[in-house]
Amino acid sequence: MGERIRAAVAASDDVLPPEQHSRASVGVALAAPETDASALLAEADMAMYQAKKAGGDTVRVVTDVGAQLGAVRGTTATGVVSAIRSGELRLHYQPIRSTVDNRIVSIEALVRWQHPVKGLLAPDRFLPEAERAGQLRDLDDWVLRRACSDMAELIARLADRVPEHVNVNVSVGTLRSGNVAAQVLAVLGDTGLAAGRLRIEVPETVDLTLLTAVVAELQVLHRHGVAFTFDDMGAGSSTLRHLSVMPVAGIKIDRAFVHGMLSHPGDHAVVRLLTELGRDLDLPTTAEGVETPEQLAVLRQLRVPYAQGYLLGRPLPLEHLVSELESGVVSRS
Repeated sequence: MGERIRAAVAASDDVLPPEQHSRASVGVALAAPETDASALLAEADMAMYQAKKAGGDTVRVVTDVGAQLGAVRGTTATGVVSAIRSGELRLHYQPIRSTVDNRIVSIEALVRWQHPVKGLLAPDRFLPEAERAGQLRDLDDWVLRRACSDMAELIARLADRVPEHVNVNVSVGTLRSGNVAAQVLAVLGDTGLAAGRLRIEVPETVDLTLLTAVVAELQVLHRHGVAFTFDDMGAGSSTLRHLSVMPVAGIKIDRAFVHGMLSHPGDHAVVRLLTELGRDLDLPTTAEGVETPEQLAVLRQLRVPYAQGYLLGRPLPLEHLVSELESGVVSRS
């Protein structure tokens, strides 16, 4: 069933140009009749995230509902909050490199959960459940505070060997809170990190109405020196309007287009057009999810200035990052 849905969405339509064709990430979950409905939905969410992580246009199936969630779902009401209080969350940092000379120009903070039963969990194992439980604002605050503190520590230890920015993702819930400027400025003050060293990543799929409502908050942060990057560009439907209402300092091309650009002309066209748009608007462009030398070669041909992905560096704990920065080449420009 999942494959039929995927194939139907991906089917060629002669009426549409190649760049307007769509692809689907499909997650399927199977369970016994007595399975809790929310558990079934969470498993399907996880399967869908795995399909998306694999590059999209694919199907992932889970037949043993409950096996993956296990103890993770055992604290639905307080899961992430409990993990914060118990000191179980970790930050790993992934380098963003120049495609010209391979220098590290920034690092992105990525959260992990060191679960006492399940081991180290990637975000797709707990973010869907945290979102449904209304815990993303607490998670965002913890990630922001830890990332700024870690960045301040790196600067104190390594001085000019530290990249210019640390990138931190924010959720729709945090944007909707209405006090994001005060929250970020308070964290910067508490950690001693200069505002110019922080780059906030905003999901491009966020609703335009919400962005318009919070643009004043974002302008306050922009005046203090905090930079903003649009994450997953191309995944939403109001890209150009977003660029017109926000003080954007960069854009990141969604990994699905990077993954598909070698075999799908439409994906290649999206990467090229977003890169040209960034160049015309003087917005640095970063390609996400780079996993092969062939992908990197195409990005260089298209003059995409920055790239991020397993080929260029996996997410590392802070101490491992220190070793990488001590031995690697870092750009401060």
